[in-house]
Amino acid sequence: MRYDTETKDEAILRRLESCIASDIPGFKQEVKEESRLMRAISRLFALFNTRFLHEYVTTIYPKVYSPRSYRMFPSAGWKMLAHEWIHLHRAKKLTPFLHGFLFLFPQILAPLSLISIVAIWSSNWWLLNLAWLVCIAPLPSRFRAEDEFRGYTMSMAVEYWRYGTIPEKRIQEFSQMFTSSEYYYMWPFKTSVKNRLAKETRKIREGKYDKVFPYSEVKTLIEQTWHQKNV
Repeated sequence: MRYDTETKDEAILRRLESCIASDIPGFKQEVKEESRLMRAISRLFALFNTRFLHEYVTTIYPKVYSPRSYRMFPSAGWKMLAHEWIHLHRAKKLTPFLHGFLFLFPQILAPLSLISIVAIWSSNWWLLNLAWLVCIAPLPSRFRAEDEFRGYTMSMAVEYWRYGTIPEKRIQEFSQMFTSSEYYYMWPFKTSVKNRLAKETRKIREGKYDKVFPYSEVKTLIEQTWHQKNV
């Protein structure tokens, strides 16, 4: 039985990779620990997330950087890719540059403080430019939160379509991503996060995402792989 389950997990992983490649030109997966870029970012993030390199998946259109652990377990791999597909599809729709800028806003504005280096020689305006340093703080990020709400809606939908239920424990785990240092306190309003995840849970159960791309594609893959005897 375990072998059959692992075989199906491997099958859905390969089919999902194919679906994403059809939707996202240039789609590619890389091992996070082997990426110089990811290792550099991990040193930057070390102050608030020491698990960034080995436990978190990072998507920078059109690539998905996943830790080795996800490569070892197909079940974790395809569920992770379903989540990341939401980010890739959103980036494709908005353009990668705009999506990246909005995802990192407002922290991405912090480098503007460097203008003070130029202004210091000409006027006192350099002091005002230093105000951009405020953006380094863990300020709420509405767009990043919205993007992750979409991604975690996919993660909850996967649980429901695969197992017929969405465990409360999983919802709590997802909720923490928004309100803790793991995503730099992107939306630290616990009641707001709880209400939004509850709303999305109801919509999943009511079938509101059954025909919404790419959620619908993942649902179809799950049904074809797990719920049809001839597959």
